[in-house]
Amino acid sequence: MDSEIDLIQILSAIGILFIPILAAIPIRIIWKRYIGGSYQHEEYRRLLSLVVNAGYSLTQFRDQLDEASRRRRIPKERQRLIETDFLFPLKTPHFILLPSLFFTPLVLLFATPLFLLALPLLSLVEFILIRKGLLAYIIMRFQHISKWQLIHIPRPRNNEDELRGDIVAFSKMLMTVYLGLFAWLIVHWIFRGFDYWVIILISGFSYLILVSILGVIKTAIDTEFVFADPAGTAIIPIERFFRELLEPLVGIGLVFLLIRDLTALFREGGDLILFSLSILIVLFSATLVGIGVEVGHATRRRKAIHNEFSEKLIKSCNPRTYYFLREKGLIKIIEYGPTPIDTDERNEIKHKAPFTKIPKELSNIDS
Repeated sequence: MDSEIDLIQILSAIGILFIPILAAIPIRIIWKRYIGGSYQHEEYRRLLSLVVNAGYSLTQFRDQLDEASRRRRIPKERQRLIETDFLFPLKTPHFILLPSLFFTPLVLLFATPLFLLALPLLSLVEFILIRKGLLAYIIMRFQHISKWQLIHIPRPRNNEDELRGDIVAFSKMLMTVYLGLFAWLIVHWIFRGFDYWVIILISGFSYLILVSILGVIKTAIDTEFVFADPAGTAIIPIERFFRELLEPLVGIGLVFLLIRDLTALFREGGDLILFSLSILIVLFSATLVGIGVEVGHATRRRKAIHNEFSEKLIKSCNPRTYYFLREKGLIKIIEYGPTPIDTDERNEIKHKAPFTKIPKELSNIDS
């Protein structure tokens, strides 16, 4: 009888954990249909692909894209939605988080205090990492150790102001959210046997520290500065380098910690169903905190953080500016000169860059 009860509890706990994953499948299908699954929408996506894959900005082809959209009878809001999904696509891990919106009233009890406490911590971390130049110093030291070179390459497709800001923010918050679950699982393992409220307080405090540091760093490094690795013949954007370094660690760590905590609870005779429910509450609470951090802080402070961080980085690393082009199948890297400190000068570079000269084969993309 005890073995049957244990089996039922294990299956129930696993079933609860699979609820967001199973819910993500139909939500993703509905989303794909919602943003445009017809032939006209796919044709418009093909035009977007032609522009972006050539290294150009959608803004440079705005008149032609608008005309192509009118020909296909695509409403303006749907056109904007398709472009947002094309540049910032939502993946399965994003759809796992969407069910949290259905439990917002319950989850807000846990998420609201965390978000309110995160705001002063974010300001403190921003002061230390950005204004005091600690993040720029760390990157400078990494550059010396790795022997890589920091360079500046203007991004021609930087047109987030024309896109759906809510979807862009949601697409960037994955790491912020899953860090909450990561912190919970670590604290739950270390302090297992303690009262759940103690674990909640410790994990919440740990999460606030992690999300404040990561939130500021993630906002700061989403710039046009890249690492050039001559030995590896590679150009790696700073943002992609840190993302590819952290995401596998957090992803593999979550799976390992989840299995370890479940097996430990089973051996100790703990309540597996309560543990699975707590996982969902933590995940959904972290989702609302992540939305708040991304929209309430990152979107509001992005420009100021970028400008100050870029200035500190230019002064400490002395990068040079290059144009990265692809034309008629040829890849070109053209040197512009020292990277300007002034933000307006760096923005002006985009308008003077060679990629603003549209080649003849792209002069009429909808032909």
